[in-house]
Amino acid sequence: MNTLKILSYNIHSCRNMDRRYNPARTARLIAGFHADIIALQEVDVGHRRSGYINQAAYIADHLDMSFDFFTLKESPSGRYGLAILSRFPVHDLNCGCLPAAFAAKPMENRGVMMARVETPMGGVQVLNTHLGLRAKDRKLQAAALAGSSWICNDLNSGLPVILCGDFNAGPGSFVYKTLCRHLFDIQKVYKNRRYPRPTFASWLPVRRIDHIFISRHFFVKDVKVPMNYETRMVSDHLPLYGEIAITPW
Repeated sequence: MNTLKILSYNIHSCRNMDRRYNPARTARLIAGFHADIIALQEVDVGHRRSGYINQAAYIADHLDMSFDFFTLKESPSGRYGLAILSRFPVHDLNCGCLPAAFAAKPMENRGVMMARVETPMGGVQVLNTHLGLRAKDRKLQAAALAGSSWICNDLNSGLPVILCGDFNAGPGSFVYKTLCRHLFDIQKVYKNRRYPRPTFASWLPVRRIDHIFISRHFFVKDVKVPMNYETRMVSDHLPLYGEIAITPW
């Protein structure tokens, strides 16, 4: 195997655009990508509003994958956060919250998951994140992501890096420019005139705020941001898929 299939998807707590919570529909859509590594944002676990289902476990079971979940918000109603699903062994999982400006308390914590995934092409450091809605928070969060705790962590030295997530920020933003000093946007380096494509909002996509960034170790073989009836209905974000391979030296 010389390629990795990556999916980044804000699943909107499996709440479809008809306002029904339907994890089976979300899982079926995700299954169609046959991805090896999946980064999910806005995942409910044991939440009252979504029928007390562990959505990370449900989707992972449907795909016959392992999963790890990181709680960003916990209340008496349940938990909400990030998940990484993988077909390959996952090691050295590290999760943490990202900073926010002190002027106002954010509605929810923002954070990142980082794990070493042992793929057939070797170890790959995979990160999954969801940044804040306020620009001043995102600036702090992007700087932290690019720092020594995460992207530039000593554990990443020499390892290929994949960073996925909902960044709530598009090209031209401080967030995007900060991360592109270290990594490459798969939609930009993919040599296809149809790309880049926006990912939000799914019913009328005008903003490109969901990204997959990769280190120099990879080249991009394929990118998909499918916009059809299902992807427009299952979440308020479109899924972002990338197929990448190790660069031959």
